Amino acid sequence: MGLGSYPAVGLKQARQLRDNAEVHVKQKIDPRQERERQLRRGAKLKDVVEEYFVTKEDVLKLGRQWLSPFQHVLPKLGEKPVDAITKDDLIRTFEPIWKSKYPTALRAMNRLNQVLMYAAGQDDEWDIDTTVVPKAKARLGQVKHDVKNHQALPWQELPELWLSLDQSTTHTALKFYILTVVRVSNVTYAEWDEFDKKLTLWSIPAERMKTSKPFQVPLVWQVRSLLGKRGKGLVFPSYSARKRGVVSENTWNKHFRSSGWATTSHGLRSTFRDWCAETKTCDDKLAELCIQHETAKGNKVARAYYRSDMLGARREVMNKWADFVTSKAQAVLDTNARRAQSVEALDLPIEAGQRGNARTRREVEEWARGDVFDDT
Repeated sequence: MGLGSYPAVGLKQARQLRDNAEVHVKQKIDPRQERERQLRRGAKLKDVVEEYFVTKEDVLKLGRQWLSPFQHVLPKLGEKPVDAITKDDLIRTFEPIWKSKYPTALRAMNRLNQVLMYAAGQDDEWDIDTTVVPKAKARLGQVKHDVKNHQALPWQELPELWLSLDQSTTHTALKFYILTVVRVSNVTYAEWDEFDKKLTLWSIPAERMKTSKPFQVPLVWQVRSLLGKRGKGLVFPSYSARKRGVVSENTWNKHFRSSGWATTSHGLRSTFRDWCAETKTCDDKLAELCIQHETAKGNKVARAYYRSDMLGARREVMNKWADFVTSKAQAVLDTNARRAQSVEALDLPIEAGQRGNARTRREVEEWARGDVFDDT
């Protein structure tokens, strides 16, 4: 049995550890197992949260996004032993956000309770007070929360918004999001190996889906033009992002606010639904399927018999959607192309004059200007 390496473990400490181990042997207790139990009893909350997630990952939705609410818990309590968490700890942690961010705070509190209940059932390894969460909730009090839908842009304004976006990675990712109307995290965490060779189909794995089921997204030509040359890793890496090099949804929303667009990024999915309904592009069932809503397949029994993902029909809808979204941008491109052709034509020779010398239209135009006329 190893006792640790020198000099981290000194000779005196090693002798004491050996003596303790010999006592356990005489008591017919495996000293290695006892050491593991002791270490486990002092496990930190952050480690138990991760253990719970790994254990329950197959039945939890959202993949690692399930851990997102813990960003409000672990910075303050993550290093604390899980069996030392108290009601007062929770009150101090949640009080600053209990009213201002109630839905997120409640979600974090409930998921923390799941972790503590899991720890309490681990063969008495931890002495967990399973009442700390209910007590903390009671002390923090009830909050009246009015559910507000995400602000959504009227669909008629979307082609103009598209024109406001530039060629940066952040805005390219936003364009990709608008044209595919998947969830934000699906885009920001998209990786190249999820796309087929011809970039005509994007297969989002189950672990990155809210429904915990894989989803295929048809990619129309406007989307493919955004992807460029195939690479490795993240499709839209952000080297300036503070968190994991991932494009932030907040950056998109900041652009909307600064540019006067009355929408959020999530609200653009509602914009798509409104467009489908008001233009009668497709029925509600197909529209819901385009935005990954399982309700498109009806109730649980109906979904059991629903095998098709309507990929072909969805591709037609997304073609029409992309044509609409990029319509004004395409009109600008067409106008610029015609203007370029007209300018180019100015330099083409026209019929020879009386003296046999050919002149371009540009030369004729310059010669004909009134401010350069003279008697000759």
